[in-house]
Amino acid sequence: MLINDLGIIIKELWITHPTDRYSTFLAKFISKYKFKNVLEIGTGTGIVSICLAKNGSKVTATDIDKKIIDLAQENAKLNNVKIKLIVSDLYENVKGRYDCIVFSIPYILSKKRYNYINFLYDKFMPEVIESRLTYMIDNSIIGRLISRDRWNKLKYLLKSSKDYLNKNRFIYLVVFKSDIKIIKRFDNIAYSIIEFPFVTSQCIVKISYKN
Repeated sequence: MLINDLGIIIKELWITHPTDRYSTFLAKFISKYKFKNVLEIGTGTGIVSICLAKNGSKVTATDIDKKIIDLAQENAKLNNVKIKLIVSDLYENVKGRYDCIVFSIPYILSKKRYNYINFLYDKFMPEVIESRLTYMIDNSIIGRLISRDRWNKLKYLLKSSKDYLNKNRFIYLVVFKSDIKIIKRFDNIAYSIIEFPFVTSQCIVKISYKN
């Protein structure tokens, strides 16, 4: 699959989320900046890390599944870039400090593997319908129940990331707008919101630590 806007080739497999408008926009947005070294959590196909590496950054990328890491490695080779790839759940196997950390948080965090049904839904569901369904679920009682695991992961991420950032550096998170209330609870965090240029219940949040 050739992504003309980015000039890269991405191979997709059902084991991870397909390349979509969110990941493509994030890759274009963040690769405009030059970072000495970057950590991407949950790299998936590797699209964001590949764009950063092509722009000259030293990139480390993680995912929780070895098969997904193998796919990202294959995509890195297809695009002639080097990325350090690690099997890790968030910071579990991560070492060192970075100028930027990137993470697109999945709506539902599950111990079950991504499967064909997930892939087909994410790949072929019309974007307008997908956005509307996510918005309706997110603002319901069911949405609050299924978001608990994601919010716990987000809290852990916000508490822990400072230990993996160089001084005066920052994080780019793709979150759901209902997640903003979690970010607001952290007094030591400064944040700004970057809206996607299309209708969606998600946004990019740039986060830095005050002290």
